[in-house]
Amino acid sequence: MSYGQVGGLAGCSARVVGWAMANVADSDVPWHRVVGADGYLRIGKRSVGLQEFQRKLLVEEGVSFLANGCVNMSDHQVRYS
Repeated sequence: MSYGQVGGLAGCSARVVGWAMANVADSDVPWHRVVGADGYLRIGKRSVGLQEFQRKLLVEEGVSFLANGCVNMSDHQVRYS
């Protein structure tokens, strides 16, 4: 899901979701499944190491990436109504 999708469901902004995900990276919360709407792993702005770790976790779950390094959102983005 994108930060905006999570924010929409939680009733807060994408920015608040980003802050929350960045602060739970060492917990059991599946923070690694939240990415930018374009599939970019935004946590890389905070830490390249965390970005590499996020990518590793996603690859282990079968998530594919585009040539530009972004998650293939057309294949993996959660759709809800």
